[in-house]
Amino acid sequence: MKYFQVFCISILIHLCAIGQPTDNPYKTRYGGVGHWTDSLNWTIVSDVTTFGAIANDNNDDSSAIQSAINQVHANGGGVVFFPAGTYNVSGYIKLKTGVILRGENPTGIVKATEENYRPPSKLIFPRFILDTTANNGAGNDRKKAFKSISGEYECSNSGIINLDINRAYIAFQPTYKTSLTPPNASPTPIQKNRNIIVLGCRTNNAVIPDGNIPVLGNPAGSKQRAWQIFPWRFSTNIEVFVYQNSVIANNRLNDGQSENFEMPNFRLVRRNTQTWFPLGQRTIGTGWKAEFDYNAHYGISLNRGKIYQDTNGLHRIHFVSTYGTPETEPDLFRTGFEIRDNWIYKTSRVGIIAAGLGLVIKGNIMMDNPLKVLPAYENFTGPTGNLTPQGATTFENRGIDFSGWQVLVDSNQLEAYSNYVFGYLSTDGEGILIQECCGGTQVNDYTISNNICKNWIDIFNMRDINNVTIKNNNINGSVLYIVANTNEKAYYLNNLLIENNINVGSIQAIGTRGGFAGKIRNNQGPGGSMNISCHIVFESNNSGFGTVTYRAVDPNNLTNHTAPIVQGNCSESTIYPLVEIIQPVTDTTYEDNLTQYILKAKLTRGDIFTSKIDFLQGTNVVSENLTVNPADSTATYVWNVPANATNITAFTARVRDADFVSFSRVKKFTRVTPVLSVNGKSTNNIGVLVYPNPVCAGSNLTIRLTNAHFPASISLFDIAGKKMNVNFGKGETKDFALSNQSELKSGIYLIKVETTHGSKMTRLVVQ
Repeated sequence: MKYFQVFCISILIHLCAIGQPTDNPYKTRYGGVGHWTDSLNWTIVSDVTTFGAIANDNNDDSSAIQSAINQVHANGGGVVFFPAGTYNVSGYIKLKTGVILRGENPTGIVKATEENYRPPSKLIFPRFILDTTANNGAGNDRKKAFKSISGEYECSNSGIINLDINRAYIAFQPTYKTSLTPPNASPTPIQKNRNIIVLGCRTNNAVIPDGNIPVLGNPAGSKQRAWQIFPWRFSTNIEVFVYQNSVIANNRLNDGQSENFEMPNFRLVRRNTQTWFPLGQRTIGTGWKAEFDYNAHYGISLNRGKIYQDTNGLHRIHFVSTYGTPETEPDLFRTGFEIRDNWIYKTSRVGIIAAGLGLVIKGNIMMDNPLKVLPAYENFTGPTGNLTPQGATTFENRGIDFSGWQVLVDSNQLEAYSNYVFGYLSTDGEGILIQECCGGTQVNDYTISNNICKNWIDIFNMRDINNVTIKNNNINGSVLYIVANTNEKAYYLNNLLIENNINVGSIQAIGTRGGFAGKIRNNQGPGGSMNISCHIVFESNNSGFGTVTYRAVDPNNLTNHTAPIVQGNCSESTIYPLVEIIQPVTDTTYEDNLTQYILKAKLTRGDIFTSKIDFLQGTNVVSENLTVNPADSTATYVWNVPANATNITAFTARVRDADFVSFSRVKKFTRVTPVLSVNGKSTNNIGVLVYPNPVCAGSNLTIRLTNAHFPASISLFDIAGKKMNVNFGKGETKDFALSNQSELKSGIYLIKVETTHGSKMTRLVVQ
C-alpha cells in the first residue's frame, strides 16, 4: 500500500508538471526568431506550492514565495510558477538574478488591451486604511502597506509573467531615497543588469507615499498633521532601469476598483498668502477637497533616469542633465527596449516615459479622467502635496514622453487631459511629447505614426531636430508642434516629413535657425493656422487649413529664437553643413559570410576644408574627425563585421563645423541567416556517408564523400530550413569532421553537400 501511495504521488507531481507552462511567452505572443528572451530559463519550473504557499487559504505566503525565489536562484535560475488562485503577501518580494515569477496562462481574454483581462494567478498585498486617530494622532503605520515586487541590485535574466497584483508596484532597480538630489558632483554609472521582462500582468493600487509629507513644522503639527499622507508623484506601476534589453508588454494597469480615500482637514500652503490652512471634506462640485489618488503617478517608466553610487556607497537614482547625448548621458541610449500592447489608466504624470536607442512604443492604450477639465472637479492639492496649485502648475498629464534615437512610436491610443485649477487649466495635457528637460535627448530619427491622440504631438522647444517623420496620425483637432529653439537660442529643423495626418488643428514647424528638407503634404485639418519655416514645403494637397504664415532666419541675429514673420521673399540665408550616407544607398541585408563593408558619407552642403565627419555605430563614435575628400566631398569608414554581429546594426554620419552639428539619416544593416535552398542542380552521383547517424549531442560526427567533384562544402540546416551555426569547413578531402554537436538539440536535421557539379541532401538525427 505504501508503495502504491508513493507511486500515486509521483504520478500527481508529474501531471502537475505537465500543466505548467514552459514556453517563451514573448515568442508565443509575438513570434519571430532570435529574440533575446530565448536566453531566459523558461523550461526549469518550480511550483510555489511545493514550498508551502497555498492559494485561497487567506494565510500569509510571503516566506514561502521568498524561499522559492531563493532556492531557484541558488539552483541556477528558472521559473517560480503560481497555479491559479489568490496568494496573500504581507511583505516585500525580492527577485534575484535568473528567477522569473509566472502565473497561470490567461484563458478566454488574453489581450490586456481588452476589458476584463484577468490573469488567474493573483497576489494580494496589505491594504492601507486611513485612521487619523491611530498612534496618538500619527495615523496608521504606513510601513505595513505600500509594498513592491522588486529586483535586487543588478538583477538580470528575470521577469514577472501573468500575475494579477493588487497593492504593490513592480520595480527593477536599486533601492533609493525619494529625494532626487544628485548624490555627488561627478557620479559614475554602475548599473549593468540585463534582460528584464514584465508581460501579461495586471496591477492596481500601486504607489509609494511621498517621503516629504507631512511637513510637521516647529512645534510639530504647526504645519501638517502627523497622519497626513500623499502619493509620491514619481511612483510607477512598473519601473525598470536596465543596462540592456527589456520588454514591458501586454500589461493592464489601474483598471480595478480604486482604493482612493478622502483626507478631511488636510493642511497645505495657500500659494497667494503663503499661509497654512486645512481643506474641508471632499464634496464633488463644491468646496475644497483632498484625496489620496492611487492613480496620480506614472504608469510605465523605462530607463528615464540613471543609477549611481554615491560617496557613501549607497545606490541612488536622479534625473539626467538637460539635452542628453550619447557622450553625456549614455544611460538614455541603451538598446533592446520594447513597450507594447499595454492598457494604462492614470490621472497624473505620464502613462509611458522611456528612453533608448531603437526604442519601440507600440500598440498601447492610455486612458485619463476627462472630468479633470471641469470646474466642478477642481484640483485643490498641487502635485507635491504641500502647496495649492495654480494655472502654471504642471501635473505632467501626458500620454507618452520619450527620448533617445531611432525611436518608433506607433499605433497607440492616447488620452491626456489638463487639470482645472484656480480658474485655469494646468500647463500640460500633451498626447506625445519630447522635451529637452527631464531626460530629454538630441532628436535624431523618430517615427511617430498611426497614433490616435486626444491632444498635442509636441517636439517642444528642442535644440537641433533631425530626421523626424510624423504620419498617419489622428490628433482630434489638436496641434502638431515641432519647434527647434530653447527660448534662448535658435536651432535647426532638418529632414522633417509631416504627411497623411487627419483632424490636425494646426501645425507649427519652425527651425528658428533654418534647416533643410522639410515637407508637409496630404494632411487634413479643421481650418487651423500654419506657422512654418521658409525651407519647409507646404504642398497644395493639404486640405482644411487656414492661412500659412512663413518664418525666416534673421541673418543679422542668428541667435534670434523668435523666427520673424516673412514680409517679402521667403528664403533661408545661412549656410551650414549637411551630410548623407550614400553607401549603402538604402538599408541593407547581408548574410553571415560578410566580413567587411565600406561606408561612404557625402558632404552635400558646407565647407569641405573646415567640416569634419564622424561615423556612429548606434550611439558609439567609431571614426571621428575625418576630413572630406575634395574630389568627391566624401569620407569613408571601413566596417569590419564581427562574427557575432547583432541582427540589426545602425550607422549614422555626423558633420561638425564650428558650432554647427547635423546628422545624416540612419542606414541599417540587417543580418540574415541563409536558409536551405532547393534551387540548383541536384545529383545522385555524390555518395554521402554520415556516421554515427543517429548521433548523440556532444559526440564526434564524420561525413565521408564518394564520387564527389572537389572542392566541396557542407552545411547543416534544421528541419525548418534555417542554417545552423556549425562549421564543417570546405576542402579537397573526402572526410569532413564535426567534433562537437553540443549546441544541437535533439531533432532531425538536413545535411547539404555542394560541389561544382551539383548538390545532394541527406538526413541527420541528433539524439
